[in-house]
Amino acid sequence: MNSHAKRLVQLINQLNLNTRSFAITCGFSQPTTIYSVIKNDSKLTTSTLNKICDRFPQVNKDWLLSGLGEMFVNSKANEDELTVTAKQVNNKINISTDKILNTIVPKMLRHDLIAKADNVLDELSGFLNEFKLMKTDLYKIKKDISKIHDNLTNIEFIETVKVIKKQNKKNNGGIDLN
Repeated sequence: MNSHAKRLVQLINQLNLNTRSFAITCGFSQPTTIYSVIKNDSKLTTSTLNKICDRFPQVNKDWLLSGLGEMFVNSKANEDELTVTAKQVNNKINISTDKILNTIVPKMLRHDLIAKADNVLDELSGFLNEFKLMKTDLYKIKKDISKIHDNLTNIEFIETVKVIKKQNKKNNGGIDLN
């Protein structure tokens, strides 16, 4: 691996996480930083690198930066210094942490549900745009109907006046007094 992005993808896969759960686990409120590094094949910033290594101390920072060495630090020397009880506690914590990361976090951040939610939002956005167009069309139709109503009212008035004049003429013996 020769790029930060490729090594980052390899690390995420090795940790059995998806990009979003990895980013959240590292302490990013949104996964955009991690997605950006991967998508743009860009270098990791010091801040991003520190967040990753703080959350995953077993990750070899030199490997992540340069590709040299192993992905994970060999913690054998540190383990030799621990007592049996401390090793047991450490193992229990690591197992619990791995269990949480591998079961709970991926379920909370399921990509299929996020993709479905994005699709629903896209559909709703489309419906909203259609609704706005329909609303504009309805306003135009309302104006047209109002004009037609006014014209009909004028025609009815004119016809009523004609009928009244005709009736007056008839009542006046054929003489138009107007």
